[in-house]
Amino acid sequence: MSMQTRPPVHPDPGTALYASAGPIPTVTTTQMTEVDRAMVEDYGISLLQMMENAGRALAGQARRQLGGSVMGQRITVLCGAGHNGGGGLVAARRLQDWGAQVEVTLVRHPDGYHGVPQHQLRILQALGRSVRGGGLPSSGAALIIDALIGYGLNSAPRGHAADLLHWANHQAAPILALDTPSGIEVSEGQVFQPAIHAAATLTLALPKRGFLNPEVQPLLGALLLADIGVPPELYLRMGLKVPGIFATQETVPLSWHQDSGHPGVAETPAHQDDPAPLNSTRTA
Repeated sequence: MSMQTRPPVHPDPGTALYASAGPIPTVTTTQMTEVDRAMVEDYGISLLQMMENAGRALAGQARRQLGGSVMGQRITVLCGAGHNGGGGLVAARRLQDWGAQVEVTLVRHPDGYHGVPQHQLRILQALGRSVRGGGLPSSGAALIIDALIGYGLNSAPRGHAADLLHWANHQAAPILALDTPSGIEVSEGQVFQPAIHAAATLTLALPKRGFLNPEVQPLLGALLLADIGVPPELYLRMGLKVPGIFATQETVPLSWHQDSGHPGVAETPAHQDDPAPLNSTRTA
């Protein structure tokens, strides 16, 4: 394609995201980077801990969307080389432990993984689990997990990452995206090409500001929020008012509602349950 991006569309100021506990603030890439920094440097909560929390939540959501059991189910997990990919590797391990037939495809050769994602990859290798370091996955999975690119994207996906995004969008299986569908810049909601068209997105910590853009919302599918262990004190220090989102469960559904016209107040949403199991077919 000659055009690699669509023009950014600024967030709709009349729209807010809600959980059952109330309105949920959104964060930019810069704010999310500060959350990660403060977790590690100020509170001593390691990236490894956060990645385990993210991967466990992702695996649990995959299980719910496959009807409550993954035993014998074919699941394809696409893993980048950053923290998003590390969460995908954790999910792949747990799903295999639960009896799923998991095919892991890496965005690069295993030798190109470093830091905490490399640690997660080595666990899979130590367990004798196979991973594909190149090429495209086989078709026919019941679910595809997109853990390729996280909130730090600022240009169009290229190379093998772009090939994997094109491949995923042309499969019959629904796609579950981790944190954000790959191909979206999350601060303003710029949609690059290619970008994943997810059936559901499990975003982490807090939803991203760009999700409020009308152009992004169709790519998210059902939007859910997962607890990765961010302490309320950290949000308060950043000036973010976060209700008790995870008081009853670690993953909660989010919904969009129109602002009532008063600053910081929106219409009370109807109760929304977890999304039903995803249909095994989808439109690219």
